[in-house]
Amino acid sequence: MENIVKPLVVAAALAGMAVTAQGAAFTPSFDVPNFPGTQFDVESDPAYNDYYAENFGITVVNAYLYKDSRDTFDGIGIASGPVARAGSTAAPREFGRINFLDTTDTVTIDYWALEPSVYAAYSPTGALVDSVSVPAEISTMTLDGGIIGYILFSAERSAFATISSLTYNYDGTTDGVNDDIVDAPVPLPAGFALLAPVLIGMGGLSYRARRRAA
Repeated sequence: MENIVKPLVVAAALAGMAVTAQGAAFTPSFDVPNFPGTQFDVESDPAYNDYYAENFGITVVNAYLYKDSRDTFDGIGIASGPVARAGSTAAPREFGRINFLDTTDTVTIDYWALEPSVYAAYSPTGALVDSVSVPAEISTMTLDGGIIGYILFSAERSAFATISSLTYNYDGTTDGVNDDIVDAPVPLPAGFALLAPVLIGMGGLSYRARRRAA
């Protein structure tokens, strides 16, 4: 019996197992090459989001890059809304957005808020995953609780909420699927599933051959 059990165990493992993703905590630098000036609308030049997508697995929507000494983390980051309405309490409330092209299951945000702000994480289909409201302060917080496809961030009254830095699960390859999330089950390629019946059959043939020999 032992001679058939081993091939069956191997075949079952190959057919049904999931591979643990090798994601890792990743913190990109917003100080991209040729950063122009101290405030710059990201979407004014597609090359910036192309760079973020290729190297960081993210894209930035309705937000601008800044360099500001009041940011005590590293003096650089992104803020919600366009430069033209930065910090304006008269303008409509502006929501910045960061898309995670491979998704993640946690996002840690360093921020410096001049007024109360809100940071919210959503699934790829738009369901709210987590939301944190913060007072005017310099601090760090985490959004988690599910698969995150994007985050929205905004000050409560103005066009100014900041993200000094992000840390999220990313393996360095933007491939558009969830296999960058730590401990996420990833189905094996179809070839492995096709291999399982062959191994099971081989186990059966081996067993029958040994019975005949006996």
